[in-house]
Amino acid sequence: MNNGNVSENVQLELLNIAPGYTLNLSTRSFILDSNVSQNVVINGQIPLSEDSGQHTIGQLRFGAATYDIIANVDSMLDLVEVVVYADGDKENTISNENEDTEDLRPGTEVELRFEIKNLFDKDYDNGDIDINELTVKLNDDNDEDEFGDEIDEEPRESFDELDAGQTVEGEEVVVVISIPAEAEEGSYELEINLEGEDGNNAKHTVTWLVSLVVDREKDDVQFETAGLEDSSIKCGETTYLNLKLTNYGSNSQNDAAVSVHNAVLGINENYVDLELDEDPDDADNSFSKKIPITVNNTIKAGDYHIEVRSFLDNDKEKEFRDVKLTVERCSAAVVPETEAEEEAGEGEQREQTGGDYNITASGDEAEAGTVSGTESEIPITSGPVRQTVEDPYTLEDFMIATLVVAFVLIIAMIVIFVVILVKR
Repeated sequence: MNNGNVSENVQLELLNIAPGYTLNLSTRSFILDSNVSQNVVINGQIPLSEDSGQHTIGQLRFGAATYDIIANVDSMLDLVEVVVYADGDKENTISNENEDTEDLRPGTEVELRFEIKNLFDKDYDNGDIDINELTVKLNDDNDEDEFGDEIDEEPRESFDELDAGQTVEGEEVVVVISIPAEAEEGSYELEINLEGEDGNNAKHTVTWLVSLVVDREKDDVQFETAGLEDSSIKCGETTYLNLKLTNYGSNSQNDAAVSVHNAVLGINENYVDLELDEDPDDADNSFSKKIPITVNNTIKAGDYHIEVRSFLDNDKEKEFRDVKLTVERCSAAVVPETEAEEEAGEGEQREQTGGDYNITASGDEAEAGTVSGTESEIPITSGPVRQTVEDPYTLEDFMIATLVVAFVLIIAMIVIFVVILVKR
């Protein structure tokens, strides 16, 4: 554009053209009248070996001024989308750079599932791309320190090559991030880097910045651990149930509770009035317990389900875990279970009214007003579990009892018959 009052003689020149490039001007000189503009087109060919990204490929001189000519070479690797999963459930899909994940709670295992495409035409001979890297990292050093080893930079399922026109997606390419239980609320910037090299040795790179959003809910108390050290034992052996109840929420809990129950195995543990601080750095942020479980010789082989429950305000059930213990057959004296016995041993029923449970005790402990705990005696309060007694009799027991009664009746009849004969 000529903003002056007189015409100008314009001279253009290309300088310092990068190796491999061919650049041409649509016109090199012209007269530009006052208040008139003129378009000038630079034509060129990008070398097949050129990497993606921005490159200075030459200069344009206009009068006394010189301007850089910059080419923005597109990547033929396309990061189509990132699907975010939290503890196995789909949360949201990120389709562009600078988007956010949905709110994710501390202690969550996050999966980033990628859809990646090779944009070369499948008929192009040199269009296959060798994948050099796919990495995900936290941009801020402080964030990296906070997450520590909880982020796997490399994908769980790696892939080495994308054929021309090929797409990989879903569980084929997954990067896992475990949000630490102590992670603070806020947004954490993730840098995603994808890089590959085609048959002409040109590098293709994609970089996205996305935000991982961590949010603490108000009443978020969860089992961090609820599992057996050995889930399969023989009768007479002992295993341990390890429990850790953690407060991931934004407020403290003064009346959390935990119950552990299986009537057949004689397990009835209740922990009430638990105080869980909201500060993840506080030692009272979690409650831990190691409960010994010994299987005596009267327990038949089979699977036994231990009910583990957490509560808020001592009686509002928050979470349920079904922990399976397998008791192996330990001697020939053990009577094989029938299908009916297995159902009787595994199916535990509890009475429930309005969703609340009451702690009860039996025997001497009922008189003393306590419920048995592993390491201490706990006062009875309005709490999570009401213990029930299962019917211990099975079909086999009934049949044995019937045989015994029949045998006694036969003996009695023989005795009566002998007495009658003697009197005669």
